[in-house]
Amino acid sequence: MASLQFDNQGSNLMDVKDTNSAANNTSTSITLNNQRSSWQDLRRSVRTSRKLHAQFANKIPHNFTFVPRSNGEGESISGNESRVLFLGVLQGQRENTLLYIDVPTMHSPEFLDKPVEWKSALTYFQASSHSEKYSKEEELLRERKRLSVHGITSYQVSTDNSRVLFPAAGSLFVVDLDQIGRFDGVEPTEILSQCKGSRMDPKMSPENPKVVAFIHENDIWVTHTESHMEKRLTYSHKACKNSIDDTFSSGIASYIVQEEFDRYTGYWWQPNNPPDKHRILYELVDESDVEVLHITNPLAQPGIDSYRYPKAGTPNAKVSLRLLDFSTTKDGQICDVVTWKLSESLHDMFPWMEYIVRIDWLPSGKGIWAQLLDRLQQKSIIVYIPLSQFDRVVPSNTPDDTISCRNGNDVEMSAVDDCGSSSTLHSSSISQNSVKILYEETSSVWINVHDTFYFFQNNPIDEVNFIWASEQTGHRHLYLINCYLKRANCSKRLSTGDLVAGESKYCLNTVTPLTSGDWEVLEQTDSLWVDESNQQMYFMALKDTPLESHLYQASYANPGSTVRLTHSCSSHNVAMSKNCQQFITVSSSINELYTVKVYNLSPRPIAVVNMMEPSISPEYVPPELFSFTNSSGDLIHGIYYKPRDIIPEKKYPTVLFVYGGPHVQLVSNSFKGLRYQRLYTLSSLGYVVIAIDGRGSTHRGLQFEGHLKHKMGQIEINDQVEGILSLAKKVDFIDLDRVAIHGWSYGGYLSLMGLAQRPDIFKVAVAGAPVVCWEHYDTGYTERYMGTPQSNPDGYFDGSVLNCLNKFPNEPNRLLIVHGLIDENVHFVHTAHLVNAFVKHCKPYQLQIYPGERHGIRSPDSNEHFEVVVISFLQQYL
Repeated sequence: MASLQFDNQGSNLMDVKDTNSAANNTSTSITLNNQRSSWQDLRRSVRTSRKLHAQFANKIPHNFTFVPRSNGEGESISGNESRVLFLGVLQGQRENTLLYIDVPTMHSPEFLDKPVEWKSALTYFQASSHSEKYSKEEELLRERKRLSVHGITSYQVSTDNSRVLFPAAGSLFVVDLDQIGRFDGVEPTEILSQCKGSRMDPKMSPENPKVVAFIHENDIWVTHTESHMEKRLTYSHKACKNSIDDTFSSGIASYIVQEEFDRYTGYWWQPNNPPDKHRILYELVDESDVEVLHITNPLAQPGIDSYRYPKAGTPNAKVSLRLLDFSTTKDGQICDVVTWKLSESLHDMFPWMEYIVRIDWLPSGKGIWAQLLDRLQQKSIIVYIPLSQFDRVVPSNTPDDTISCRNGNDVEMSAVDDCGSSSTLHSSSISQNSVKILYEETSSVWINVHDTFYFFQNNPIDEVNFIWASEQTGHRHLYLINCYLKRANCSKRLSTGDLVAGESKYCLNTVTPLTSGDWEVLEQTDSLWVDESNQQMYFMALKDTPLESHLYQASYANPGSTVRLTHSCSSHNVAMSKNCQQFITVSSSINELYTVKVYNLSPRPIAVVNMMEPSISPEYVPPELFSFTNSSGDLIHGIYYKPRDIIPEKKYPTVLFVYGGPHVQLVSNSFKGLRYQRLYTLSSLGYVVIAIDGRGSTHRGLQFEGHLKHKMGQIEINDQVEGILSLAKKVDFIDLDRVAIHGWSYGGYLSLMGLAQRPDIFKVAVAGAPVVCWEHYDTGYTERYMGTPQSNPDGYFDGSVLNCLNKFPNEPNRLLIVHGLIDENVHFVHTAHLVNAFVKHCKPYQLQIYPGERHGIRSPDSNEHFEVVVISFLQQYL
């Protein structure tokens, strides 16, 4: 739930479409309307605002990858040029596509005079022309990833830089990289399949890009793109008459791991194998103990969607690790498939373990590392798993007999072609044969799982060395961890005191701090890069101010000074080349639209290419930053929009836009375009709009975020109210008698809490997809912050909206609840319980339901209607 409000392109409540015709060719100006507007007037205002913000959205490239520039004959051009692949929307189009630019490595001032032309890597390719509708599996994955864009949303470049693989239009496509640039776009080649339905999470073999694995109906399949041979490797899916009885899956991360720990894959190719030998590590997930939830879906057949959904305090899915071995012949045959499993499960080794949150092969391919987390998320270890710990699975007579369509302890097996393999796997480089703990961390608050780590490519035999981010000092910082597998640290033991064969599970390690201070290293994917040849690391952090993200450089061999590489007074998102010689930054500020530039790092950062010319409409009025000190002595940051064409001494109605939960930051010195489109629309119609990052929000240290521990819903509103009152003293246009609170998801929850706790401050509330009772939300999120219902009954009681019913005002027209009926995240059951309680207590409310929408309102029609509903409600009752 930590990022329910936003996706990687903007608000998940917005799905920008071409609005030229919808806006009836009006100007992008939104006129301040002092009189009550009609429904159609408000609709025109929404459409005009969307048209303006669509201009911003379509200009922002993303998903950058540096690749060598080819001469068109499969050979890289040496010298002064490289190539950057990325995703973006070309002028006049609506869908993401694969684009590229060529970049000189030498300083070329002429390239900065004007933006370089974005070139399409493909011939005209429109995903919607192939398939107008996503499968249910694709829809749910888009919800997990908070995707609102369409077209090509991801791609993979092969390890040898020869091919690009991407999913689109319900199918898979490949492009030869050396063909890009030779012609005016390359025709992508579709990977044909015998599978009927979606093929998810495709990945090329790291040593043979002609071999592609994918997930189909809860199983791992593999295809050879030249021979068109295809093979199912696992047999979890049994095509049960009732799909909810298909409780096993292979290669798919469980719901909790996807939704709450941001890991969207459940299988990993082993690197550094011969091109005809392949090995895949995967998760076998058993959901048979997970509660079943039924969601009414009246717009589909059979009218009920059923999910396995682990509510707080109930069982999670069970996960075990498996390996697949197989070979490919010269003619593309897929054969010699063998399955292996851990001789002792990780849960048996570490009984306290609940989640495998991160896992992958070591870069050498000679072993596996995994991050394990306990249920309350206060203890984490990183373990090394040698291949010798896997035993060969003995198959049954036929793959189809391995799992029955019922709950129980049936074990998944794969199809096996007997090749006379030995009964155990062996690692040729690392001699250690037991699972070892590389690093352990505990927290009295909670452990925030992140993607800021780097495992070194070149390690001495029997060593595993890596850089890891930790909040052990209260702020997230980087540490160099050197692990010596053959030497045990017998002074350390697990809480169980458990040992393996008389040998400590702990290896000897040294932990060296690389950064320090009262600031945060960022936690997202692509926030740490390491140049092993020069012993330098590059990382994204908030060192200068919590409102700006920047790229920094430091030595991991001689920790000390940290150098900022990006310009100040802006926030940056960065992508870096593999050799750490070039980087791209997408930067913006509260007042400036995005700029995109390519830099050379050596001998100092020098811009060599301008990818995008900042161009902002003169009609756009940006918001302003402010800060205040709350009654607890904490510095709090906020942002506000003034009403357009403000009249001196006039008081204006005010809308507090709130999220307020952990792991989210609303306020930063970055452009607030598409993400805050509704807020801009409201300000253009004569409202003051405010957003505040109070205690509990992210990037201010674990103690600042940890104020919410066991107390969600009890402290957030105080900071929000203090922020409104503080700003009202600084400016003279806020009407404190007309203040609304509005948010979605956790923000919807706080909108309800705000109206219940401070009806004297908030005249009306608009609560979108609100959590109402934490017992009904999932394990991974809720238990991290609240513990289990069994261990913290008072916190769950005090944090429930259902226990605040008597505090809600009795006047009508003060509350609007909005919810998608098929929301699979914050289920409609929350709103159903709330409405039932309101009826029982005879409390007034208004309800807006969207029957075909999930947690994010994706349909353009529903989105437009929702925007108008919110503005109309505020106009009438604020």
